[in-house]
Amino acid sequence: MERLVLPQSIDWVGFDQYGTVDPGQDAMFLANLAALEAKLTRPEQRLVLVPDTLWPPDYVQLGLPPELMGDVTANDLLLALFNPRVVALIGYLWPGGLDSPVQLGARQLPPKAQEKITWIGKFITHK
Repeated sequence: MERLVLPQSIDWVGFDQYGTVDPGQDAMFLANLAALEAKLTRPEQRLVLVPDTLWPPDYVQLGLPPELMGDVTANDLLLALFNPRVVALIGYLWPGGLDSPVQLGARQLPPKAQEKITWIGKFITHK
């Protein structure tokens, strides 16, 4: 992050930090997001948050079973709603098995998580 230089020609900048249960309450997540925002070079530049709509088995160590991944995404939505620079949420990852064969993507998450992620999409799009 120290050497990151954002050209003025970039309109939107993505930010991801996975394995964070509640980014709005996580000091490291907020510090990293603030560091990225400090690198923006124009007031009009905006952020895209990339919540983890996936589940790798090592999330068990974080106390995150697959059923809770919708709640994790909802926490990203709350953070986005209170940050005027955030213009989009783009979940990572739709298909499972991309990063590892045992990883679940959004479409393999349990129904409870899928329902919440679907609700978030409808909330954002007003549908």
